Amino acid sequence: MEKRWSKRSKVVAKIRFLSAAGELVPAKLRNLGIEGGFVEIDSALAAEEHEATIELKLETDSGPETFMLTSRVVHLAPDGVGIMFRDLKPRVVRALMRAVESPSDHIAA
Repeated sequence: MEKRWSKRSKVVAKIRFLSAAGELVPAKLRNLGIEGGFVEIDSALAAEEHEATIELKLETDSGPETFMLTSRVVHLAPDGVGIMFRDLKPRVVRALMRAVESPSDHIAA
C-alpha cells in the first residue's frame, strides 16, 4: 500500500469512475487529497494497480469545471478503492488544493 504524503479531507461527492471493463460508472468520493482519494464503489469493478480515471467536478476561479483525473488503484477494500492520482497539471493541483482545504466550497454538485 502507498504511503500518504498529503492531507486528506472527508468529502461526499458524486463522481464517475472508469471501471476495469471500460465503463464510466457512478461512484462516490469519500475522501480527497492532492495525491488521491477513496472511491466508494463495488471493488469488483477494479483491480489493484488498475489504471483508472475519475470524473470530478471542482469549482475553479472561472466556475465549475469537470476534470478527468488519471489515477492508479493502490488499495482494495470491501466498500471501495483507494486511488493515487497521476500526471496532474498545475491547474488541477491548484483546484484540488482548494477542494482539500474547503471541500464544501470547492467540490461542485
